[in-house]
Amino acid sequence: MMTYIISGFLIITNFISALLKGKGSILKILLLTFMWVLFWGSNDNADYLNYKQLYDYISYTGAGFSTSQFGFVQIMKFATKLGLQYHHFLMIISLIGIYMITETVKKYTDKPHLVYTLYFIHPFLLDIVQVKHFLAMAIIVYCFRYLEQDGNKNNIKFIAGILIATSIHLISIIFLPLLFIKKMSIRKLVLLVASILIVGIPIAYSDVLQFIALNILGIQRIETYFLNRARFGFFIQFFIQGTIFLMVLLSRKILTKRRECNKFIDLIYRTNLYLIVLFPLYIINGTFERGFRMIMILNYILISKLFSTSKKREKIVILVFIFIFAFSLFMYYTFIPYKGTVFFPIFENNLIFN
Repeated sequence: MMTYIISGFLIITNFISALLKGKGSILKILLLTFMWVLFWGSNDNADYLNYKQLYDYISYTGAGFSTSQFGFVQIMKFATKLGLQYHHFLMIISLIGIYMITETVKKYTDKPHLVYTLYFIHPFLLDIVQVKHFLAMAIIVYCFRYLEQDGNKNNIKFIAGILIATSIHLISIIFLPLLFIKKMSIRKLVLLVASILIVGIPIAYSDVLQFIALNILGIQRIETYFLNRARFGFFIQFFIQGTIFLMVLLSRKILTKRRECNKFIDLIYRTNLYLIVLFPLYIINGTFERGFRMIMILNYILISKLFSTSKKREKIVILVFIFIFAFSLFMYYTFIPYKGTVFFPIFENNLIFN
């Protein structure tokens, strides 16, 4: 019960604080601390035993499972050599991830507590369960600072970051082309995305991608994605991602009129436009939605920028709308399908609060 009360209190007070001047430092710290404890203290969620078994297996054998990602195994292996227990490992990993996220958020917005609150609503609870996804996402979000800047050093740093993230979670590789996409004209990018959709959607209904993944690339791990194809659920993901893209597009236009648009905002817009190429993969399996979910924090930063440059009445409208939207995403992606394996276990089974 205590965790529910704290969550409600922090969400409400941080939203109220967003309407006031200042960055809500105390409330922001309280929320981030609470999120950190929820993360590493969770000991009974959908994937907890899988990760713990992998950690224990590595501690005994020094190697991961055949389907394990190399980078993530090496991180676990290093932690086991330090004599850390699994919850200690989670404590450090979540702290590093949250640090990279906060370093990015505070760099690009003066309303960081709004971003953290929206992230807490969705998709933070899923990130608690999907540890690899969380760590890879945090690295990608952090590396956008290098993508924003030009020069070989920044390009090398971005490439290195994406490769590290890919060694932790394979879906991260889709962000590597952003190095070239950031230099493309919007017209060429639209044509590229349209071409990929025209070719990709028919292929998604065939076995071509499965053949490439299994026989050419040798990625056995994703075979199950093709064996459990979506029927019509991908239309909902199309709608959700399309809606978010329109929100980003509209926000960018408004910020441009207010002369508040910058290179980072344009980069977020280009990234959302580019990730429409994931649509054919949603036809194969909804799990590929994780690729788009990796930029939710960046989208929240953009919304916070629009919010901070708006008049007070407009701020109230934006706040109400974005709360309803984020809560709807939470209901669809987390509570309705996984309330028994994600939501309730996270809030009711914690090493600190219970």
